[in-house]
Amino acid sequence: AASTPATMTVQPALLVSVTIAASNAPVCAGSSVTFTATPVNGGGNPVFEWRVNGNPVGTNSPNYSYVPINGDVITCQLTSDLSCVTGNPAISNTLSMVVNALPVVNAGVDQSIPYGTSTSMAATVSGTAPFTYLWSPSGLFVDPGVEDPVTVNLTTTNIYTLSVTDANGCTSTDQVTITITGSALAVNPVATPAVLCAGNTTVLNANASGGSGS
Repeated sequence: AASTPATMTVQPALLVSVTIAASNAPVCAGSSVTFTATPVNGGGNPVFEWRVNGNPVGTNSPNYSYVPINGDVITCQLTSDLSCVTGNPAISNTLSMVVNALPVVNAGVDQSIPYGTSTSMAATVSGTAPFTYLWSPSGLFVDPGVEDPVTVNLTTTNIYTLSVTDANGCTSTDQVTITITGSALAVNPVATPAVLCAGNTTVLNANASGGSGS
C-alpha cells in the first residue's frame, strides 16, 4: 500500500547578526556615551548581552549607557529567539573608545583689593592646544577671551569663572574670588550758615566719608 504524498517545505536558515554604534566618539573624559545595537533576524524577544573589555555589563536592552575610559572595548552578543537561524548567538562589531583628557585650568589665586582699583589675573592651562578662553562675567574684563593677563576694574566682591576649551572640544573651568575692601568715597556739601537772607553769601564745606582709606 502506498501512502498519500507528503510535500515538505524547507525554510532556509536565517543568518543572525548585530551591529553596534556609539552616540558620540571620540568623547571627553567624564562624558556618558549611549551604545545602540541593531539586530538582524533577532526575533520578537532577542537577548542582548553587552560587554566592556570582555566583561558582561548592563541589562538585556538594545541600548547601553555608561562613562567610558580611554581604550575601553565594547561589544554586544545577540541571541535570537527564532527557530530556524544560523550564526546564533551572534557577536557584534568591536568599538574601541577614544576618550580625550580634559584641559587642566588654574584661574589664579584669590585676591583682596581696594574699592575702585584694578587687578590682573593670570591663568595657567595645560592640555591639547590651541585653547579658547572665556571669563565670566565677561563684561567687567579688559580683553576677555585671552589667557594672560586679564585686567578687571572691580567695585563688588565676586566669584569669577574661567572656562577653557581645548583643540579636542573638551572644556574645564576654574574659579577665583576677588574681595573688595572699603567703599565709594561720598562727598556731602555743608553750607555755613545753613539759612541765609536773600543777597547774602555762604560757605560750602565738603565732608568726605567712606572710601578705601586714602
